[in-house]
Amino acid sequence: MCLRPPTVPRQFGIASRYSCGPGRYPEKGKWRIYLIDGSGRKAFLFATRAEAESMKAKLTERAQALTERTIGDTLDAYRDYRVRVRSALPKTADDHCRHLRALLPVEDALSTLTADRAGRLYLNFT
Repeated sequence: MCLRPPTVPRQFGIASRYSCGPGRYPEKGKWRIYLIDGSGRKAFLFATRAEAESMKAKLTERAQALTERTIGDTLDAYRDYRVRVRSALPKTADDHCRHLRALLPVEDALSTLTADRAGRLYLNFT
């Protein structure tokens, strides 16, 4: 029986070198974590199952934090980024975020904002 990574976005699977039969992977005796998200599939190798489980827990926690973050929280961070990194004037960054707050549902989770949804919100706004 082959252990396969889940197909649901932001989920993680762990497979050993022997999960699909001998000779399948050249990394003999190592453990692999699969991360599947919107950008594709990534694999991480670990020497022990404990290391793999530890990284899986960290990645899961990080994914949950991203999905629980609201659009409003993200706009606050975006405002700070524009001032600190992009050298925008604070008033300019505030104005930009004020316009985005009028357009976007700031109480919704960031994970609910897709490109299609943002496009629909913009069309409804104009």
